[in-house]
Amino acid sequence: MIPPRALLAASLWLAASPVLSAEPTGRVQDAFRFADTFFSRFHLVRPEPCTPITCAAAPAVVARLDPKADMDRYLRTRTSFRTPGGRLIHVAANRTVDCPDGGTDCMGFRKYYILFLAEDGELFGASAFQIANYSVLKKGGKDIPFDPGRTLTVRLFVAGLSVEGAKDSTLEVSARGKLIYKVRIKDVIAAMSEAAVPVPLSRPYEAYLGRDLHQNAAGDCWFGSDSTLALIPKGTDKEEDAYSIPVRSISSEGAVLPVDGAYGLRLAPGNAVEIFKRS
Repeated sequence: MIPPRALLAASLWLAASPVLSAEPTGRVQDAFRFADTFFSRFHLVRPEPCTPITCAAAPAVVARLDPKADMDRYLRTRTSFRTPGGRLIHVAANRTVDCPDGGTDCMGFRKYYILFLAEDGELFGASAFQIANYSVLKKGGKDIPFDPGRTLTVRLFVAGLSVEGAKDSTLEVSARGKLIYKVRIKDVIAAMSEAAVPVPLSRPYEAYLGRDLHQNAAGDCWFGSDSTLALIPKGTDKEEDAYSIPVRSISSEGAVLPVDGAYGLRLAPGNAVEIFKRS
């Protein structure tokens, strides 16, 4: 689902590692072990059902995410550009649920994509690993056909191999060598955060609703049929209390919210996700 601020930055850091290979050694192995621990803090959970007594029939709703208004809203960022053909393209990022070979067991950096959403809804993607550039040690890029019969080249230039350095990295889009758009990753992250729905629990959270993202070995990505609710602590890069909840695990009867047991969540009419105060 939606990678929060530090998680996205860490993924780009991994993508730029100068010795990316199937069998990294030494310092790079340590970095991968750190990243696996870091990523695992974003808990994937399926909420426990609650009883009619603890989940009232008419609960006090504190937040509501409507799929018509909120699904994939994080993709429609203000970090956008127009192609030479006049097409508006929004820039965002996300993590796929699978690996290039279709499985799920691979290094985390293989799952991160820079995403490009056209105003008509067409999705394009580029693997962060594939387009990363760092010094003379890592060169990458991808040609994407945003306009019929014409491609633009996208490249990610990583400023450093720390998480903070990754935030200062830049994405560049060019047409036949001419730069037409440049944006810092920290600005993309900020633009994605603007799509959050505020959730006032015991501590403030931000909620996102998005379809799961899939990929193949060719570096293409697309939306799947499942979607996920992400709940992220507001104003922090720490992921210990961040949760990812498959929407299909939420029922209309209600369930205890894993983030805060004083609250529950349920699937409302129209497949909206409601978060409410429990009795």
